[in-house]
This record gives sequence, structure tokens and C-alpha cells, in this order.
Amino acid sequence: MLSYSAVKLSDTSVISKIRIEEAVSCLEYYREQTGKTGDQLQWHYRAAAFPYEMEINANTIELRSSERGYSRIVLGIDEKNDSLLHIILPNDAAFADKGKANELAKFFAKTWKAEIILFNGRVIRQYTK
Repeated sequence: MLSYSAVKLSDTSVISKIRIEEAVSCLEYYREQTGKTGDQLQWHYRAAAFPYEMEINANTIELRSSERGYSRIVLGIDEKNDSLLHIILPNDAAFADKGKANELAKFFAKTWKAEIILFNGRVIRQYTK
């Protein structure tokens, strides 16, 4: 069953609108940070923390994995509302993809000082009012 969550910018967000470049740079930053964690632990944590390859299109980023337990996640920017980043789990997504999607949504929201609309409809705000 297709499910989705979203990261929504607020008035206090550090960026005014979401573009594909911002999402890609945020994912690269996430990879860099997990790599540094792995260096401190002397373990290849980067591959375990981000087991995906990115395929970048006009308004979407598809994260595909060949690792056991993972499948894919699709990140899409809303054409009508550029303050919304959709995180979509396709029908073939694995259970681990949902956990990773939640983790990435929290990372996006914390980095951009935005809010998350979770898969269950609840909202988490990562900014001060």
C-alpha cells in the first residue's frame, strides 16, 4: 500500500522554498555526517546508515537500494506548493524503508527548521514558534 509523509516549511524555516538542489545537498550532508560517525567508531557506518543510490529527476529523487531489507523511497517536490517535500513509500517498499524515511524526514525538518507530517498523520514541529 502506497504511503507518504511530508516535510513542510514554516515561516521560521532557514530556506524559503524547497528545490531539488536543497534536498540533494541535505542528503549529501546526511551521508557526510554518518561517514564522520563511522570514522569515529572505526566502522563503515555510512553504508549502513544510507544504503541507497540516488537517481535525480526534475522534481523527484528516487532512493534505490540493493541491500537486504531495503527497497526504495521516493522524494518529490510539490509543483504547486514549493514549501512541501513529499516522502513516498511505493508499494514495493520494505519495512526498513519506512524507518529510514522517518529518519530522513526528521533530518530534513531539523536542518531546515520545518515540520513533519508523519505517515500516521501526526505533526512534529522542528522549530520554535
